[in-house]
Amino acid sequence: LSQRAEAWEEEVTQAARDYRDVDLTIKFQYAWTLCKTQGEHETRLGIQLLEAIIEENRYDHVDDCAYCLAATHMARGNLAEGRRWTEFLLRHSPDHSAGLTLHRTVLARQKDREQANLQAIGVAAAVAGVAGAVLLECLDLPAGGGKGAEDEVAGGSHPCRMLEPW
Repeated sequence: LSQRAEAWEEEVTQAARDYRDVDLTIKFQYAWTLCKTQGEHETRLGIQLLEAIIEENRYDHVDDCAYCLAATHMARGNLAEGRRWTEFLLRHSPDHSAGLTLHRTVLARQKDREQANLQAIGVAAAVAGVAGAVLLECLDLPAGGGKGAEDEVAGGSHPCRMLEPW
């Protein structure tokens, strides 16, 4: 990282002295190195640099930038952005084999995440149903129009009596 950072700083300084644009290959190498670090700040900076390279629209290897962005977002668990950049890559380079693989991976992970969310919703609904039934029982309300819970328990030992302070 320090070598890439040093090369990038040197390139920025030299480009300013020479009144020219920075070398996008050096910018790309530095950005990709930042994306592979564990630091949140460095990763965000790497993403910003890669996006800037694409926006400048003068780099010959836009597909590499898009792949790096997709892989970085995937690694961070940001599946929506990973998918967006993978699809950008495939629109630009439809036969990009690593992009195709990454796209299949992001779709599978999104499907898994959606299934997990649906399961969580199902569990929450079941818990809410049980809690509602217990509440109806404790409030002595008839569930479904039948007799009250008090009438169904012999000898007045209603299961919710333990909740009452007396």
